[in-house]
Amino acid sequence: SARHWSARDWSARHWSAQYAWAVHETIARDLGFTDEMIEAIKSHRRPATAKPDEQLAYDAVTELLAGKVLRTATYDRLIKQFGLGTTIDLISTAGLYSMASTVLNGFDVPTANGERPFG
Repeated sequence: SARHWSARDWSARHWSAQYAWAVHETIARDLGFTDEMIEAIKSHRRPATAKPDEQLAYDAVTELLAGKVLRTATYDRLIKQFGLGTTIDLISTAGLYSMASTVLNGFDVPTANGERPFG
């Protein structure tokens, strides 16, 4: 889903995980993410054209990635918008891809074509 892609690639971008970004950018396009949305995330910006639920997911994931405990207000908004199951899934996906990104970076895993999206 779009929310899963969001958590995956926001985490990959946060950690500048070249391989994860290269793989998931194609998935994002297939899910209907626009060039503007992808470039915004790549530039560490909240996508201006994201739907309200995508904006909420972005806010929650970036709050977590900033090393903060998720604020009660943010958590409550997630529960109201998505329910407990999807909230758990979103948070878990962000955590999983943060861990995966650090492993990919630790071994400098190359992308399929050798590109380096983040320089």
